[in-house]
Parts: sequence; structure tokens; C-alpha cells
Amino acid sequence: MPIKGTKKEKRQYQKIKKSAQKSGRYGGRAEEVAARTVMKKRRQKGKAKTKTSSGRPRKSPKRSARKTTRKTTRARKAAAGRKGGRKTARRRAKKS
Repeated sequence: MPIKGTKKEKRQYQKIKKSAQKSGRYGGRAEEVAARTVMKKRRQKGKAKTKTSSGRPRKSPKRSARKTTRKTTRARKAAAGRKGGRKTARRRAKKS
């Protein structure tokens, strides 16, 4: 583990290293794999000097692109307090 690093990163390193050694997944490379994993997360968060170049950057989830029209909004509001679904609410909205 590099000298620089927060307490949380050091804990993550220890946990990953212990898990890798216990499972025997990486042979003698458990320390290397744990350090690389922690450093990768640091780069992704922008804490390291060099940013991650492998893979695509994470995008924040976007809201639905579907636009609500005035009619559908009115129908939803009408359906909220009555029995029946959206279709029934639309029929009732048409009558009024």
C-alpha cells in the first residue's frame, strides 16, 4: 500500500488482501492486487494525480426522457383519489 492514503483506503487494502489470501485466488500476488484495486478506486474518485484511462467513466443516472403532457398529468391526478386505473381516469376526464 502506498504511503499516501486515508484510513479508509488502508482498511480496504487490508480487507482485500486478506480475502485474496484466504481464497488463494491470486497466489502470491494478493498484496499487488489489493494495492491496484485501492489505487484504481482513488483514480476514479479523482484523488490521484493520474486519472483512470481504462474503461468508460461513470455517468450519473438520468431522469426519464419521457415528457408528461397536460392531459396525462390531469389523468394521473384524477386517478389518485378514485377507484380504477389510468384508463378509467382518462374516461372520466373526457366526460367532464
